[in-house]
Amino acid sequence: MLIDLCAARQNHFPDGLFCDPAWDMLLDLTYARLTGKRVSVSSLCIASRVPATTALRRIGDLVAEGLAMRVRDENDGRRVFVDLTDDGYARMLAYIEYVRGTFASHPRSSRKA
Repeated sequence: MLIDLCAARQNHFPDGLFCDPAWDMLLDLTYARLTGKRVSVSSLCIASRVPATTALRRIGDLVAEGLAMRVRDENDGRRVFVDLTDDGYARMLAYIEYVRGTFASHPRSSRKA
């Protein structure tokens, strides 16, 4: 749901206005973990929608913060995957539950903007 909401922003607002590659990466990695898929470094760079150098720095930031880890592909030594750490995954789930609870407890306002 959060991935869809973030993607929908692009349909309503100018490109680059909500550029947050680390967040896009965390969402992508969370979805991958929930669906049992692996995400390569190159795929994660593409998903972040920023230049590769910026994406690689953000991956480094996520790793340095203990939210993600790089894992070498056992079958192909040239490929590296990025996975959420258990702590990173727990934080993302906690955030998703917080957002879900916030939306559930705040009915839409009938006021006009």
